[in-house]
Amino acid sequence: MCVHSDDCDMICEDLKVGILIIDGFDKEFGIKMCDPSFMLGVQRVMTTDPDSGVTYLELTQQGCITDQFEEYKDDMPHANRQTPMPDKCFLSLYHPDGDKRETPADEIAKNNKRGYKHIVGTLLWMSRNCLPEISQGLHQLCKVMAEPYDEAFNAALHMISYCYGQRDRGIRFRSDGNWEPLTLYDSSNKGDLGSSKVCAGHVVMLAGGPVSWQCKQAQHVGASSSHNEYMAAFHAAKESKWVRDLLMELDLPMPPNCSAERPVVMLADNDQATRWTIHGMVTTGNKCTDELPLGSGMRFTQTRQICLKY
Repeated sequence: MCVHSDDCDMICEDLKVGILIIDGFDKEFGIKMCDPSFMLGVQRVMTTDPDSGVTYLELTQQGCITDQFEEYKDDMPHANRQTPMPDKCFLSLYHPDGDKRETPADEIAKNNKRGYKHIVGTLLWMSRNCLPEISQGLHQLCKVMAEPYDEAFNAALHMISYCYGQRDRGIRFRSDGNWEPLTLYDSSNKGDLGSSKVCAGHVVMLAGGPVSWQCKQAQHVGASSSHNEYMAAFHAAKESKWVRDLLMELDLPMPPNCSAERPVVMLADNDQATRWTIHGMVTTGNKCTDELPLGSGMRFTQTRQICLKY
């Protein structure tokens, strides 16, 4: 059973046990039974392909996405956007030379009055539940939350338009997908114009869909692109281990030749960062990093692929 404040989502192998738990909650708190197809505004639809026998579970938020689009439809571009953020958009509270951006107070007030914070908050909810691909753009929108300028507001409208164009789809899991976690991670090499810290992220895949993802600013200023990727690997590895430990604790039944206890495969695209991670190398490029202990928990499998082994 997952409990989200006052919303409970429960699955039972034995109906009698479920009824006992429901009665206990009802006696203590007074509860209301809801449609299990919806949870926290997320629609959950399960279907089975009659030909292949594959079962699919899809999570969507059509209602939330449509409501936000209708709220701002008069400001929307004419055609739905095909990317989460405008091309070459890089938001920051600083100029390229490092000086603080001096956004006019009336421009900030105007965009706040138009609902910039409300838009970003709603988009964060969509990203959390069914549209993880907007996470990187949201990271940029959040960076200028204190002083939203016109370019940032237009980028937020762009993202609303993109989400509306994707409203019929979301996250889809499949019964023939990967039963062992698979992690992908990456990092940019363009730091914020003020702090010089880059944006990095990762996603953990299970059953053919994402179960955990993150996109945020790195905690340190990277000395190189490889260092930035190495820091991204560190945070991806921590999350991968947590997902692996959770699966081991749940002890879910798995298909033959699958086991939650196996190392988690992690994929990336920087060979030097991969070598540092696997072999625990100390070089002039990474000897001052703060996160070297990661290397001892890795073993090499193939180019640009690493495995966690705890």
